[in-house]
Amino acid sequence: MNYPYLLFDLDNTILDFDQSKAHALATTCAHFGIPLGPREKDLYTTINTACWAAYERGEMDQPTLRYARFERFLSALNWHSSPAREVADFFLHELGQTRFEVNGAVDMLERLKPDFRMALVTNGLKDVQRSRLHATGLGRFFEEIIISEEINVAKPQHEFFAHTHRLLGHPPKSELLIIGDSLSSDIRGGHDFGIATCWYNPQRKALPPTHQPTFDIQHIREVEWIARQR
Repeated sequence: MNYPYLLFDLDNTILDFDQSKAHALATTCAHFGIPLGPREKDLYTTINTACWAAYERGEMDQPTLRYARFERFLSALNWHSSPAREVADFFLHELGQTRFEVNGAVDMLERLKPDFRMALVTNGLKDVQRSRLHATGLGRFFEEIIISEEINVAKPQHEFFAHTHRLLGHPPKSELLIIGDSLSSDIRGGHDFGIATCWYNPQRKALPPTHQPTFDIQHIREVEWIARQR
């Protein structure tokens, strides 16, 4: 086996975060009476993406991220009827209950588990990610679960990958493969740490010249073929 150690991202790699976010946001806005049409959805997505990018760059910590998204979102809507922190907490609770899976991901993990050492590496909020892992039972597949909030460092930072490498017993880096949908955190972080990278790219987005993953796949089941190469 070329890659006996597999590091899996969670959101939009194993679990469908886009569906989860849409469901939690719709439920939250309905609960508080906040308008949520196409314009509001796009606004939230823009704010959320900017906050996560700042977090990955080390410009925003996780406690700030937890509430900043809704503080900015509600401020942009000129909505003052509900405290932003209350709205954010409700959203995170709803998000933690979601169980949307990427098609084929669980079956793939079932087949890989007997033959590979697998770790889950995620930048998500710990209470949300732990809740979703418990609800779906996905934790059983992974030898280690590394959540950025629990170790106070995020992908793509070197320390995140070094921590994961230590937990796995310092195997040769040539035996590790990280699989994820994010070029900025998974692919960049893995490349900079010196391990092989697999970009899960179901929409066949164009690859920018600044990122060069080892593998570029459209369906998550392709990971098994890559991992079992001899």
